[in-house]
Amino acid sequence: MSDVTKTNDHASNCKSFAVSLGYYQDPYVRFFARNPERKPPGISLGTYVRVMIVRLVITEFISLFKRKCTSVSLAEGSDPLFWNLPQKPLKYVEVDLKDVVVRKCLIIERTPPLKQNLPKDAKIAPTGISSDGFYLITADISNPDEALKLLLEKSQLDCTLPTLFLSECVLVYLPSRLSQKLVDSIASKFAKAAFLLYEQVSCPSVYFV
Repeated sequence: MSDVTKTNDHASNCKSFAVSLGYYQDPYVRFFARNPERKPPGISLGTYVRVMIVRLVITEFISLFKRKCTSVSLAEGSDPLFWNLPQKPLKYVEVDLKDVVVRKCLIIERTPPLKQNLPKDAKIAPTGISSDGFYLITADISNPDEALKLLLEKSQLDCTLPTLFLSECVLVYLPSRLSQKLVDSIASKFAKAAFLLYEQVSCPSVYFV
């Protein structure tokens, strides 16, 4: 199992455990959690804050533009945010590494509550999902130019529409020059881009240096 997959599993397990204790509602996260073992209260509280902030921002963004907008989630992993949105943007796009995408596609294909709540025209392939309103795309954001090229080619995004980019605990794992290049590339290609960044700050562990 890769380090990326381990990080993804940890986040899913934390969210599933927090939901089981009633911190917030999410009927879909349990389908993605491998082992929602008990977590310290501080972890569950932090998970609640993280999830609520992201949900609040994207919901307000969609409402502000009356759904005439798009959302792009960078390395969202197994998070079922799309399924939990009361209103959907015109297009919701997830971009992730191949092993994460393959596994998510398999889970969605085998899970009726997830599959049935995709757009009716959704086509699920082993390495991605495409539809009029939802895309799951394989790309490596550590190569910003190639990732954005694949994003635009596969999802056919309208770069003139307001577009919210979501990044949760992702860019901290990239060298700062690549993170900056990704943000700069987004700003140059999208006329009305917004960026929601949720990251670890001043982490004491050398793992985050």
